[in-house]
Amino acid sequence: MSVQSRSRGVPFVIVAVVCAAVCALTLAAPAVADAPENFSGTFTNCTGPAGTPSTIVWDKVSGNGGALHIVGTNETFNRQGELDLVTGAGFGPQSGLVNSGLMVTCQWVNGFGDLTLIYGKIAQTSP
Repeated sequence: MSVQSRSRGVPFVIVAVVCAAVCALTLAAPAVADAPENFSGTFTNCTGPAGTPSTIVWDKVSGNGGALHIVGTNETFNRQGELDLVTGAGFGPQSGLVNSGLMVTCQWVNGFGDLTLIYGKIAQTSP
């Protein structure tokens, strides 16, 4: 066996040892409580097409896609963008949503305590 073919085997052995160590540590790690699957919130100062409520109370059930269920209705709020007004971080709505006349803009306080604009649209769901 040449020196060149033996040196190629060294990275493989290192990767295998690292993978085995990670697996062992994962199995030995203490159990950590899962994040809550359901959460809720309130959007305020909402504006949009006729019939848009000024306040939207919503809940989110894990595994329900990205839409937020609007409490007391058979509607969802489909978020299309957000902008943190304190840091300037985020992303705006797609131009198609802005031009459609269906865009709803609301305010809420994000998990960091910053006032945030949320962009999206309200859609009907099955009863």
